Amino acid sequence: MDEIVLSPFSDLLGIEIAQTDRGSAVLRMTTDARLLNRSGTIHGGAIFTLADAAMGAAVKTLGGANAAVVTRNATIEFTAPAQGEVLECRADVDRREGRGCEVSATVRDGDKIVAIARSAYVLLEKG
Repeated sequence: MDEIVLSPFSDLLGIEIAQTDRGSAVLRMTTDARLLNRSGTIHGGAIFTLADAAMGAAVKTLGGANAAVVTRNATIEFTAPAQGEVLECRADVDRREGRGCEVSATVRDGDKIVAIARSAYVLLEKG
């Protein structure tokens, strides 16, 4: 499997790859005060970005070195506030049909699930 490289936007949020396998990825985001909302919890946009990056990385594990991933749609359900220093997201490709992939992800703050996301992606080969 080729090395997965995250976008520069993921770098801005402190998102790193912890583990990948064919059809799955685990990413971590180290949080700080810049990612807090006015309630003092991690901003939902940062959590969603972690989930999106993890789901995209899971899809990319199915492609080759020239694979590109495009999000078709995405949903997220926030289940609890996140306040930890490190959030972790596991994403798995649930179904693949041709270039299309359906993916699910769970974001955790320690043992607590803080968000569940689902998305559809298209896997492309860059020319």
